[in-house]
Amino acid sequence: TCIEQKFGVLRRGIEVPIVVCGGPSRESLQKIIDPPVDGYVGNVGRFMHRTKESEELDKLEEVVGEITRVLDRRREELAKDPLSISPARLMDVINEKVDAIHEVLSPTPITVQIAGLRVKLPYDQYARKLKDLAIEEDVTIGDIVDISPSRMRDYILLKVRPFSETNIMV
Repeated sequence: TCIEQKFGVLRRGIEVPIVVCGGPSRESLQKIIDPPVDGYVGNVGRFMHRTKESEELDKLEEVVGEITRVLDRRREELAKDPLSISPARLMDVINEKVDAIHEVLSPTPITVQIAGLRVKLPYDQYARKLKDLAIEEDVTIGDIVDISPSRMRDYILLKVRPFSETNIMV
């Protein structure tokens, strides 16, 4: 199937929950392969136009329900081992202490994610500055966050480590 052939390449390096919408029903697909995804919604074709019909709206509700279920499960996992800092608080620290973020023309220069942030500043120029940025007296961003280049443009990804790894709660 196309999922067997293409999925490994598509998923490479992606660590966020993945919900796939596809043609075959979940039951039909599982007879062939158990897709290595967090959620699946079957019997979904292409949405090539506005979804006005009740059947189309019902299918969109099913997609939303599956995404909600997957995200709720991820939140439960995070609650068992909380993050060292909330992504929203980390965003506030960066907004307050990094002047260059206010010069970014994107409507969202910092994007909050479940367990981190995407900062729309050039990685080579700002990764070290962010890593050394103090959150509190003896705690820097680098102490509690993994910093990596984004695969999407020249942005910076900040993944907050859980308390069990850092023994720091800010």
